Amino acid sequence: MAPEDFNANGWVIVGRHVRPCRFCEMTKNLLDACGFNYTFLSYDNHPIFKKFLSEQGLTTVPQIYHQGKRVGGYDQLGAYIASLEGVA
Repeated sequence: MAPEDFNANGWVIVGRHVRPCRFCEMTKNLLDACGFNYTFLSYDNHPIFKKFLSEQGLTTVPQIYHQGKRVGGYDQLGAYIASLEGVA
């Protein structure tokens, strides 16, 4: 998957897994608890994703995308999910 493919997927998380990332794990746990499927892309294995984040001026992970829209990090995820529930 390339960054330009994010629009084709529901939830995409760009993070890391080599060094423990507490917020990456918390993000996955929250999406799991809500029953959402997601794709986790580790920039440890795919440097293109680290470059993608850098080009956008993003320096922290996770960065979360939903249907091509950047949600933000873990701190923004809860409010974003709540806004989706209000629409349903």
